[in-house]
Amino acid sequence: MPEKRSRRKARPPVIRKTIERPSVHDSDAEPPKYNERPVRVPKDIMPKSNVRLAKRGSKALIRVQVEVLLRRREPPNDDAWAQLGPSVHPMLVEMLDDIAIARQPAMRQRIIATLGQLKVKAAIPHLSEILAQKSEDEITRTFAASALGHMGDTTVIPILGRAAIDKSDVVRRQVAYALGRVASADAVPHLVILADDPAQHVREIASAGLQAYEKQLGKRSNRRLKQAEKKERAVMTPARDD
Repeated sequence: MPEKRSRRKARPPVIRKTIERPSVHDSDAEPPKYNERPVRVPKDIMPKSNVRLAKRGSKALIRVQVEVLLRRREPPNDDAWAQLGPSVHPMLVEMLDDIAIARQPAMRQRIIATLGQLKVKAAIPHLSEILAQKSEDEITRTFAASALGHMGDTTVIPILGRAAIDKSDVVRRQVAYALGRVASADAVPHLVILADDPAQHVREIASAGLQAYEKQLGKRSNRRLKQAEKKERAVMTPARDD
């Protein structure tokens, strides 16, 4: 017969209560202190090398101020840029080739628009390269075409003329707008080509540019006629004897 094992009841675990002793007040100390261990606070470690802050008017400080203006929701006016000094124009041109800026398309497009707003002629080679570069997205090339049109310089007409056959109708539309903004006789052949563009919105902008140029020519011819009439009257009118 198997032996019967005695069943013992398991005893519940003993929970030992710890009594928290309050800190003893030191009545002799002023201000009052407690007999607890002091907390160790690490000391401030100053760098051995001297820290040089950016001076007023330095390139680093101007770069920070430029980025602050570029990040505004509304584009700053010309007076805000003029307050930063003449070094802003070359800095904006340099920022086009900055690797950190290249990773931010919106920031790069804002720089391109600002260069056109300020009419920075030194940026024309960079903007023409962006416009001709097929690897650039169409939005960036559109910004470049718009900036070239704001320059108001006839040297940008051949650059815009080569972009008149761009595959993107969005770019061609902005090229037509830029050529009309330059308002020169050299831009007329390119506007005539764009006036026959397959896209309707490109044709409308090019036709509007041609009409605006014709009105400008009419005003110039009228001024010249009036000036010639005044000269003829001055010659025909005899001088009065006092």
